[in-house]
Amino acid sequence: QIAKPKPVQAALQFVLAHAAVTTAIAASVTVEHMKDNLAVPDLPTLDEKLMKKIIDTYDEKVKFTN
Repeated sequence: QIAKPKPVQAALQFVLAHAAVTTAIAASVTVEHMKDNLAVPDLPTLDEKLMKKIIDTYDEKVKFTN
């Protein structure tokens, strides 16, 4: 069965998928957080539909434009 990423793992995958990003520093408050972060490279990459949804949500709710 394919592992489904937790939201925080999907966020880290999204950041690492950007061509300009070579390193991401993920916070780990608990051992469980650290394990979740360390599991990210072993998860399947985010599919195009989810990537588009994340980008659209960012553009709509977060992105600052003049």
